[in-house]
Amino acid sequence: MSLNTDQQIYQSINNSKNILLLVPVNYNGDCLSAVLAFYNYLVSQAKGNNIDFILPQKVKKIYSFLPKIRETKLKFDHIRRLVLSIDTVNTKINKIDYTQSDDNLKIFINSVPTEINTDKVKTFYDNYYDLIITFNSPDLKSLGEVFSDHPDFFHQTPIINIDNKASNERYGQINFIDLKVNSLSEQIFNFFIRNSLSITSEIATCLLSGLISSTKGFSNKKVTPQALEIASKLIELGADREQVIESLYQTKSISLLRVWGQILSELNYDEKSKIAWSALKTDDDELEIDDLIEELISKASQAEIIVLFKIKASDLLKVYIHSNHKHNSFDLIKGLAEKLDILGDEDLLSFDISGFPEEVKYKILNLIKENIKLE
Repeated sequence: MSLNTDQQIYQSINNSKNILLLVPVNYNGDCLSAVLAFYNYLVSQAKGNNIDFILPQKVKKIYSFLPKIRETKLKFDHIRRLVLSIDTVNTKINKIDYTQSDDNLKIFINSVPTEINTDKVKTFYDNYYDLIITFNSPDLKSLGEVFSDHPDFFHQTPIINIDNKASNERYGQINFIDLKVNSLSEQIFNFFIRNSLSITSEIATCLLSGLISSTKGFSNKKVTPQALEIASKLIELGADREQVIESLYQTKSISLLRVWGQILSELNYDEKSKIAWSALKTDDDELEIDDLIEELISKASQAEIIVLFKIKASDLLKVYIHSNHKHNSFDLIKGLAEKLDILGDEDLLSFDISGFPEEVKYKILNLIKENIKLE
């Protein structure tokens, strides 16, 4: 009898020695929190020394409270390893030893009943990791340099692909795609419950953080009776609600406060199309754009679409588009989306675009207005 997806995941993890967890370049708070929940579970299963969680960029300070966040890495310590293969059909190895100096390593191998024939010794490289698990990554390209620098590794190593978006290209050997949930944290929670896996207080805190991040503090369209019920269960299981709320919503970074005045001074609103937009010029790559979008939503609550233009250079902008439940952000840039490298989802997406700032703003806003008329 064939195994279902949950069983395939469980079996693959149990059969693997070295596991690599990965997220897309544009990972959000829900994704980070859910993967840390999964990481905490794997560590609890005595796989702590055999699992790496590599992030494509530095973690924002607001997530520094998450359990085991300091164990994440920003680059590979090892991706390949040298293998020494010896044919032992006619001889047996009874002792292995080595000596190491500053510039030399010697490996000593004793065998019985005869010496090892050097023709029977082979050396080659293989991949250190024998399983990759990706989260919220619609395709391998979304992983950024981790994939582009090591494409052969990804084509040679089994992949478990975990996501809750219809845009996922199902590139894994195992594809766990759940379109019925609104967040990765809800998906991981359901996986734990279905398989009777232990949810510690640390795991519960991670999952609650993901739910709160995904629903913007239970204030957006992703709030469902299921999400509220899960949050309640997580608190019962020991999730630190006060720590999550304090870390995510009661602190504002200096960089965020510094640009907020600039955002307000550039804020515009079109009553007919219900589009609010603003622009900022900053070199701060760690700026919490999600927080800025949330602030804009609170200041322009009547807006159905929010567009933020971040001027990166005299002829290069990064555009962020947020839409409420009445619209799909991808549909709003139909006709241009096919020419761009877009990150994000139907709620909040972003892309880089070349051109003079005022011309780009005019072009994007008019395209959105045209696409609204076609809906």
